[in-house]
Amino acid sequence: MRSVRVNDLGGGIWHWTLPHPEWRPTKEFVGSYAIHTGGDTVLIDPLFRDAARYDPLIQGSVTVAITIPYHVRSAAEAAQRWDGRIVGHPDLARRLPEGVTVHETGPGIALHPIPRHKERVVQVADALAFGDRIIGTPDGLRIWAQGRLSERYREQLNGWLAELLELDFERVLTTHGDPVLKDGRAALEAALAADPV
Repeated sequence: MRSVRVNDLGGGIWHWTLPHPEWRPTKEFVGSYAIHTGGDTVLIDPLFRDAARYDPLIQGSVTVAITIPYHVRSAAEAAQRWDGRIVGHPDLARRLPEGVTVHETGPGIALHPIPRHKERVVQVADALAFGDRIIGTPDGLRIWAQGRLSERYREQLNGWLAELLELDFERVLTTHGDPVLKDGRAALEAALAADPV
């Protein structure tokens, strides 16, 4: 079993990847993040092999932000270990152990829904974090279509995503592919202009 490398992205953001927990066999890796903001910690779509290894990254209260319901991964374990609050779409509750509460927001973050999807774009510190709708590719950020998009729906989706360009952010964090650490607004604009993948 290979050792998990936790990368310090600067500005209080750490990133690590692990093999996709549901796709077997897979070479697909999924990303998780720990972010310090206002003396507290936000974990985005956390996936662990050994949660204790991440204890040094935790400070203050913990919010576990889940971008999309099927990204619950290690959310319940994280919330239990660090007495954290889980936030995201209400449908998360169906994928979590009985009695675990899902909140619609947490300290230091904002959740922005993508209409007609259960995905929530997490705004924290100077970053926007996406679950599946925007991914990192060798050519930059792209809309992940997961199938053919009608022209009408593509226009609607671009309109919804374009509203995010009005927010104050520098980085775009993706759970699939590499994050964008500077000029995130320009990278997101380029994704809206490019063909989906």
